[in-house]
Amino acid sequence: IKMIDFGKALRTAQIKKNVTSTQLAGKFGVSRQQMHRWRHQTTASLSLVDKMCTELQMDEIRFLKLGKE
Repeated sequence: IKMIDFGKALRTAQIKKNVTSTQLAGKFGVSRQQMHRWRHQTTASLSLVDKMCTELQMDEIRFLKLGKE
């Protein structure tokens, strides 16, 4: 079973969508430090995955595939 790395998926999605951490932090109303934590954590709740996908205008399956190890 391959694990999904949420942070890797997020970093890769940001590059593909040309969205900075500062931009995402503003959309979520969180600090840059929180974005840094999200970008480097391996797991995330389904609700956070869903919110990221909505903001990045990506399908959840496509997003998660970006984080395959």
